Formats: sequence, structure tokens, C-alpha cells
Amino acid sequence: MLYNDVILENFLHPENVGEIENADGAGEVGSISCGDVVSLTIRVENNIITNAKFTVFGGAAAIACASFITKTIRNRTPEEALSIASSGELDRALGGLPAARLKSAVFVCEAVQAAIKNYYDRNGIGYDPFDFALGCSICDGCEE
Repeated sequence: MLYNDVILENFLHPENVGEIENADGAGEVGSISCGDVVSLTIRVENNIITNAKFTVFGGAAAIACASFITKTIRNRTPEEALSIASSGELDRALGGLPAARLKSAVFVCEAVQAAIKNYYDRNGIGYDPFDFALGCSICDGCEE
């Protein structure tokens, strides 16, 4: 079997699909040429992410990763969400993605980072730019 039960469950029954209207932060990462585009929006209240939603143009792994991460970052501070949003952590939490699908985890994590960076920028919250690895960091040939 290509995917384990956790990945299949998040793919077959994704949660938090859509877009938050008037979101506090929004990020989009990936490109059609890479095969995945992930958009993620967040609502932040009293420094806690109270809602997160996603849209994906991509395959099963991207949908599963996005569904899982939106559930995971809820009820956490943006700083906690940033520490969770690493492709290695996401891959481990999902029980392991096939090697060819690891880029989906990277894109989803970068979408979380982009949404939080957007939230910080909108609210004048300072941050270290090196905390954010944005862009198509895993493909050389992508056209953004």
C-alpha cells in the first residue's frame, strides 16, 4: 500500500477545506509545474490560532498533509505552529510519506509559514526573517 491509514483518512475525509473570509493571515505556496499548490488561511484571536483552512491543487499527499496540519495548529500560538510546521515533523506525525511525496509536506509547511508571516506583517509583529523558508524551496525548475 502506498499510503498508511492516517494519510488515507486525512485524504478521504479531509477537514478544514475552504478559505476563511477576512482571514488574519494567508499564504500560498507551490506551483502547477511542481504538481501542488497549497493555500492556507488562519484566524488568530488573543495570539491563538482559532481556525485554519486550506485549499489544494494537488494529489492525495498534499490534501492529507493540509488537512492534518490545519487540525494540528489550531489552539496554538503562531510561534508553536511555526515549530510544528516542519516537513520532518509533519512526515513523522503522519507516519511517513512515500519519498516521492515528501514535497507535499514541504509545501504545506511553507503555506503555514507564509500565512503566519502574513499575519505578522499585517499586525506589525516583528520576526526573524530566517524563521521563514518561503518559496518553492525543493524544486529548481519551478516558475513562481
